[in-house]
Amino acid sequence: MRRAILNTVLLCFVSSALFAQVKKHYQIEDTKDFSEVYFSLKAASGSCKISPTNNPNPVSVYGIVVDDKIEPRFRTQNIGPVNHVTLAVNDHTQENLLSGINFFGSSEEEPENRWKVYLAQGKPFHLNLEYGMGDAMVDLSGIAVRNLNISTASADVRVGYHTGFYNKVAMDTFAVKVDLGNITVDHMEQARAKQVIADVGFGNCTLDFGDGIKEASNVSAFVGAGNLIVMVPNAAVPIKVVIQNSPLCHVQLTSSFVKVAEDTWVNEYYDETAPNITTFTLDVAMGQILFKEK
Repeated sequence: MRRAILNTVLLCFVSSALFAQVKKHYQIEDTKDFSEVYFSLKAASGSCKISPTNNPNPVSVYGIVVDDKIEPRFRTQNIGPVNHVTLAVNDHTQENLLSGINFFGSSEEEPENRWKVYLAQGKPFHLNLEYGMGDAMVDLSGIAVRNLNISTASADVRVGYHTGFYNKVAMDTFAVKVDLGNITVDHMEQARAKQVIADVGFGNCTLDFGDGIKEASNVSAFVGAGNLIVMVPNAAVPIKVVIQNSPLCHVQLTSSFVKVAEDTWVNEYYDETAPNITTFTLDVAMGQILFKEK
């Protein structure tokens, strides 16, 4: 009996040691040595959240690490007017990452690493965000973002803006890449992106353009065997859609679109002289693309 109790105590002690939580904190201070920030995040697993902050420090990172066998890597380097900031967490190899993906349902719950990244609103950012497994929330409300690149292996990622909190600068490119995961973009129009690129393999991507589109934008999308859902506003917004599809794909437009040429559709508000035309160029293999009105 005593031996059983002792074994139980030892097991609890080992389990507690294995899943001990370690807190991490990194930040870069605002100086006159740089005017822009290139921020790269690579998270193989866990839960990540990016939020705006009024803190003058351009980047602040807070993390809780479980089983701290791999030390997160945080690097910063000034190159000319740009501060290059890199955060790599759970930096497994690609082989280990793929072996952890469960194609047939969830496995036993394990403690996960959690990260919160705060981006200041004072300086413009170029963001490169790469997620493996887990989930991520990216709130860009009021942040100045010149370029955004997001990719996910099997993670669920939600990106967006609170109503009325537009990007402080015009964005050059908003790019998303989905392998097996899911990406949802809320208030896509508030990114003010000139170019939107979506590459969907087997996962799902939803682009929600909110209540209206004020600036011209070109949206290019390739869908392999996944799904792309485009939520268009029920408002006077001119939209043109060009589709290159195959017999194995499925494309569904709303009733407001009419065919004007081979593989080309426009909605009822389309006027080729309008300054805010949104043009979709879509290439579909075996997946499906659905347009829905809000």
